[in-house]
Amino acid sequence: MEWFNRFFDEYVVNLGFDEGCRRATLGGRLLARLQDGRVQNYLRVIGVALTALVLFLIWGCRAS
Repeated sequence: MEWFNRFFDEYVVNLGFDEGCRRATLGGRLLARLQDGRVQNYLRVIGVALTALVLFLIWGCRAS
C-alpha cells in the first residue's frame, strides 16, 4: 500500500500542484505585461472594449 501512496503523491498530487503553479506564473507574467503604467495603453484597451460593446449592442438589436 505504501507504493500506491507514493505513486499517487508523485504522479497525481505533485503533478497537479506543479501545473497549477506553472499556470499561475504564466498568468502573472501576462498581467505584468498588461500593467506597464502607460496610460495610452489603458485608454487603447478601453476604446477597443467600448467599440466592441457598441458593435455587439447594435448587431444584437438588429437581430431581434
